Amino acid sequence: MRRCQPGWDQCHVIQLAKPARSTAQRSTNNTSDENAASTIALNITALTRLTRAALPAFLSRNAGAIINIASVMALHSLPITSLYSGTKGYVVNFSRGLQEELAGTGVRLQLVLPAATATEFYEFAGMPLSAFDPAVVMTAEVMVDAALAGFDQGEAITLPSVHDRALWETYDAARATLFAATQTGEPAPRYQAA
Repeated sequence: MRRCQPGWDQCHVIQLAKPARSTAQRSTNNTSDENAASTIALNITALTRLTRAALPAFLSRNAGAIINIASVMALHSLPITSLYSGTKGYVVNFSRGLQEELAGTGVRLQLVLPAATATEFYEFAGMPLSAFDPAVVMTAEVMVDAALAGFDQGEAITLPSVHDRALWETYDAARATLFAATQTGEPAPRYQAA
């Protein structure tokens, strides 16, 4: 990573990024057990193990940063992305929970949710980049620069292609409001017997 947090004696940063190679995007019914296991291993198991491997040293120094790369597909699923979107949803929830665990320490966790980014991922996923409107595809270099700019600005969540930050804030507030509304031992009136 090219920058360090001001005041750190050293830069202790690890970037946990999904490698470009992935499995083909198919409907759940048409995904092989091998491809499903590979996607889970890459997006859940490897990310969790790498994060857990870095944490003890970062916490002992009370300094460091982890950048987890999810995807906007964690917020939206298509018929051919249910497995991918589900694993990226894990990255979002795991990272958000860990951000809460790290509050009050010198360790930061940034969660990045890029949209379409020009990488080999699409070739391996069976979706050629040529099928996308070029105006919606960000280069990997621009995405990384935007993510690092978000890191420098202290963002916990960075959506490189979202121009209106209020969209995320509204989404996140609605999520928190919905969760708070679940905290009752009574069923909603629509589920109660007449």
